[in-house]
Amino acid sequence: VFFMGGFAAVPPKIHAMFGLGVLMALIFCAIYFGPYKRFTRTTDRQVMAASVDNIRKLILTNLILGVVTIVVATVG
Repeated sequence: VFFMGGFAAVPPKIHAMFGLGVLMALIFCAIYFGPYKRFTRTTDRQVMAASVDNIRKLILTNLILGVVTIVVATVG
């Protein structure tokens, strides 16, 4: 992007891929600082199960966003 003249000069698909990548990174941070921290700090099985369920849902969301990013990159 830098060698192409910055974000103003790149096609819209680059903007979409960048935005999706930032969103995926934010979801990862939400997983790490949210349910994962709760999971590692508790001994209650119900809290662990709820944390793992939240982690699973967020990872599924990240997976779907990753597939969308690949589609945007290839189809444009």
